[in-house]
Amino acid sequence: MSIIEFMHKSKIVPALIAAGLIAWPVSAQQQKPPAQPAGKMHDAKMAHPVKKPMVAARKGPPRGPVERYDCKIGTEDNHARIALLAQGGEVQSVAYYSKWKPRTCSVHLQRGDAYSRWKDTGEATTISTEFGDFLIQTSRAEYQLFFREVDRMHYCGMLGKLNGSMTVTRGPRRKCTVEGTMDRNEPEELEGEKKPDRTLEQKTERQPDQRAELPAK
Repeated sequence: MSIIEFMHKSKIVPALIAAGLIAWPVSAQQQKPPAQPAGKMHDAKMAHPVKKPMVAARKGPPRGPVERYDCKIGTEDNHARIALLAQGGEVQSVAYYSKWKPRTCSVHLQRGDAYSRWKDTGEATTISTEFGDFLIQTSRAEYQLFFREVDRMHYCGMLGKLNGSMTVTRGPRRKCTVEGTMDRNEPEELEGEKKPDRTLEQKTERQPDQRAELPAK
């Protein structure tokens, strides 16, 4: 008789198990946790849903009729000009050009380029750039381009800021107006530029003839 058989028959092993000193070996099947009901598993998944990666919505190409406008106001030496391309009432590009002889300003904004960010909110389009912000306001009658503290040095080569607006009407009878962008500001002159010397004009003014008149014969 082996020692193990002797221990079983003498009830030594059951006594040790009851005292908690040893335990029967547990099979692999007994080690598996009890299966949960299908309803509880579904509730656990709902409590900790798996987050899916967000995919940015891509805007499709513009649709609708194409509008092209090119309008100038002023004289050849002092004028403002706007050129605008829109499709389906959505502006795709806009350019502004002004001339104060001999100075010029040139701005070109293109939707989707690497130099500006366009954001549409209803009938307004905000354009953010490194050198200032622009706003395009769209209506049934016109397109209006606003300048918001735009760096004049970058676009015009002059000190100061560009503020104001330029408007072009929609339809065959195109007409444009400008407000603020062509205003001159004397304190914002280029460095090194001198104002005209008025002293020379004062010196060369004709002085009244103070010679005594000869008596008439």
